[in-house]
Amino acid sequence: MDAAGIQKAHLIGESQGGQISVLTASEHPERVHRMGLIVGGIPSNEHGQMAGLNQLQQLTRDATGTPTNETIRKRMEWLFHDPKELPDELVDIRLKIYSNPAMQEVLQSRDREVYHLIDRIPKLQAPILFFWTTHNPTCPWPVAFKVHQSVPGSRFVLVDKSGHWPQYERAEEFNRTLIEFLTGNQDAVLIDTYRKLYWQ
Repeated sequence: MDAAGIQKAHLIGESQGGQISVLTASEHPERVHRMGLIVGGIPSNEHGQMAGLNQLQQLTRDATGTPTNETIRKRMEWLFHDPKELPDELVDIRLKIYSNPAMQEVLQSRDREVYHLIDRIPKLQAPILFFWTTHNPTCPWPVAFKVHQSVPGSRFVLVDKSGHWPQYERAEEFNRTLIEFLTGNQDAVLIDTYRKLYWQ
């Protein structure tokens, strides 16, 4: 944010991005308007969550260590509730990314520590949206809903037929919900404007 000259912003964190959002909002509350946690940000050892994260990390190591169509597809399928919905184009794009030596170095050396931040979330000042799925392979929705209940004024949205990538599998509902949350209301004109600009 400093490098881009941004003093204050909305934070939308998906998966590990949720942890980054919570850490930022916790340590720099004056710089966060609103925050969306998308199937992430609250990992714990409850309900086998770490097993899902460990599986993802192994799939990532396989994909970055030996980037092939097969290893990339397995890594991408983990994100989807229905693997048949994974288009070949996404696999091809990710294969090109993971085959880049510079990207391999970044992915293999990045911090994989899981931060347990559940206790910080109720203390955050920014309005929070929890956007969850019924088939998330890490933190199950009842755990996220329990955290939501500890945060006064927060909003919880649960969608079906989606795994760890609701922004792709349930794109229309995801985009509509995020815009309504970030604008602070359900301004149909503004929502329609965003749709015309970005989704048509």
